[in-house]
Amino acid sequence: MHKYSTPRFSRVCIVDTVYSLFIYLLISSKEETDHTFFFFSDGIDASIRNRFPNHYYIPSKDFPKRNFMSRLWLRLKLRLVAPFKWPFLASADLYGHDHLCFTPSLTGNRRMTVLEDGMGNYCDNPFGFIEYSGIELLIRNLLFGPLSTKRPLGKSSYAEKVILTGMKSIPEELKQKAILIDLPQMWDALEESEKGRICSLFSIDFAMLKELSQKDTVLFTQPFADEITLDGLIGIYRKMLENVDKDKLLIKRHPRDMVDYKTAFPGVCVFDKPIPMELLTLLGVRFKDAYTISSTAVLLLPPTVKIHFSGHAVHPGLLEKYGDIQIGNLKGNK
Repeated sequence: MHKYSTPRFSRVCIVDTVYSLFIYLLISSKEETDHTFFFFSDGIDASIRNRFPNHYYIPSKDFPKRNFMSRLWLRLKLRLVAPFKWPFLASADLYGHDHLCFTPSLTGNRRMTVLEDGMGNYCDNPFGFIEYSGIELLIRNLLFGPLSTKRPLGKSSYAEKVILTGMKSIPEELKQKAILIDLPQMWDALEESEKGRICSLFSIDFAMLKELSQKDTVLFTQPFADEITLDGLIGIYRKMLENVDKDKLLIKRHPRDMVDYKTAFPGVCVFDKPIPMELLTLLGVRFKDAYTISSTAVLLLPPTVKIHFSGHAVHPGLLEKYGDIQIGNLKGNK
């Protein structure tokens, strides 16, 4: 019998951001988490991946840079191997991201519960999805699985439910299957032992929280390398922070943001541990001012925090891909 063929995996979670992983841990009991098999990619740091004994790592960071035949073979190989290597995929409840390049190869023609992955779930077509038809549609369905030809982020018929925080108006096509959750409310309802379990999975300790408490201003960065040049992005942040006391500033680097902020902002404290800011906020980390282009992490900050929200109008590339957004359009604007 294959080591993964036992019935103890009643759930599968496919995620590539610590934010969505945190949501999954919040909506799942310890028993449900213990009976979950995780598929992670590069968005989940190895220090976190390794804390989950039942997981498989699928590298995807360089996937877009590969040539067509290489991409084709990697996805096809995974589709062919998956039913034999992880037989529980045929019966386990599926959760996670439906927009990852490898998700269709794992899920086949099964339906899943999609987990919110930030603002993308509320945008019309943030990944530039192309509608396929005719012979190309048939070939893609055969090679990669039917989910590969459907609109992602919960908008296809293969998304049975979509877990959302309601950070923005819910798209009409998601309203019938959206399940709204309140992160602070769910966190407060947890037993202390459950809170401790989640904190340990993200390697959070008292010394870390004490260090963060000495800062009164935070900048939330975002992974906008595809939309803005490095110099352009640094320029935007420098302009945002020109009147800020750098000794009191904390730069919270997004887990998928690869910019070297320690070089760009010498002497400034850069927090680059792969921990969702939403969790740190729930743990009592407080600031007086918070700066961001459009990070939804500001939605969980207390009403005493002054939010400096630039919006996508700061750069035409963001405006074109994600549309205009202001803090007043988001749920939780205090």
